[in-house]
Amino acid sequence: MEQKVKKKGDSWAPGLKPSRIEALTDGVIAIAMTILVLELAIPNFIGTHFGSDEVPRSFVEMIPEFYVYALGFVVLGMYWILHRFMFHFIKRSDGILVWFNILFLMFAAAVPFSTAVLRVNKALTPGTHAVSPMPWVFNAASMVITVLILLAIWQYATGKHRLVDQDIDKRVVWVFKKIILIGVSIMLVGFVLSFFIPLASLISSASGLYMIVVTARARHGTLS
Repeated sequence: MEQKVKKKGDSWAPGLKPSRIEALTDGVIAIAMTILVLELAIPNFIGTHFGSDEVPRSFVEMIPEFYVYALGFVVLGMYWILHRFMFHFIKRSDGILVWFNILFLMFAAAVPFSTAVLRVNKALTPGTHAVSPMPWVFNAASMVITVLILLAIWQYATGKHRLVDQDIDKRVVWVFKKIILIGVSIMLVGFVLSFFIPLASLISSASGLYMIVVTARARHGTLS
């Protein structure tokens, strides 16, 4: 009787497969990426002729919007790549992991809002003076928080081998943790500097590219 109770207590929570979590994450990030495209302003070429100055000028004026779009897309791509890497090793799920992931998605889904804050406040429009650093500070802060949640997911899943295989390579656990810690450190530098130099928050975006590249190298076993 006691053995049955023990079995029942052990069974359902850590035995759930994480496939539904991955599916939800893929869907939310895909929708967020689509929203970024839909928020691009559509240039009006009515009354203009091919070869006229109005056509290139319209696209030149949209350069800040294209940049904001690319920034949001790369950030979401970074989140998806890091999440995918983690869930390659996370084999089981429980309620805590589910809620950690929902918290992660809450911030990831807000990327279009973060980029809209940059666009509405003309943070990248040439000739705009006295632009408040707050749009950049907000953007950098949201990235730091989101990546810290990913770190918490990895720490929870690998701690005491809760949701990963017992024979997982310890090097994988440590290397991925180190990648995120270094990435977050770089993001924090960008966050602090953005209070004084707004464009310094781009350091946070650059750290995202760092994590993508180094994670890819680690995946192929080339990281020492």
